Amino acid sequence: KVFAYEPNPYLKDKLKKIEKRYKKLIFYPMGISNKNGKINYYFKFDKYENKIKFDSEGNSIMNEKKNVSQTEYSKIDCIDFKTLVQTTGKVDIIKIDIEGGEYLIYKDILKYSNYFNHCILETHETKLSKNYLDIHLKMVKEINMHPNKDKFDLNYI
Repeated sequence: KVFAYEPNPYLKDKLKKIEKRYKKLIFYPMGISNKNGKINYYFKFDKYENKIKFDSEGNSIMNEKKNVSQTEYSKIDCIDFKTLVQTTGKVDIIKIDIEGGEYLIYKDILKYSNYFNHCILETHETKLSKNYLDIHLKMVKEINMHPNKDKFDLNYI
């Protein structure tokens, strides 16, 4: 099975159509964060086109992200990582690309790392404020010291 979590309300219908074509795909129209409930989802501001990109891959739950609008956002449903692994059970591969939100959940990713065999984690430290560089370095250090460190693709980071 493939579990896909995507919070962007502008992509929901498209992903529902894709889900119908693939019997093993289960789509959840929600985001992953450090808590369950409704949170703000900030839309990308394209400075070159000088407009909001509602269907962009660069949208984020992190308003500190440099390329998102502070005023254009939607309320979305989110679940925490513990709820995600309780829903999916053990999986072979988990790919996490949550546009800066990885810094909110990395401790839970480590805590529940027995629920996956391999983790591909995309990080966004260069797209957040400078405060996140220290958090990024701390996260990488904690992953490298963790007993399940071999499950993480640190070359991808």
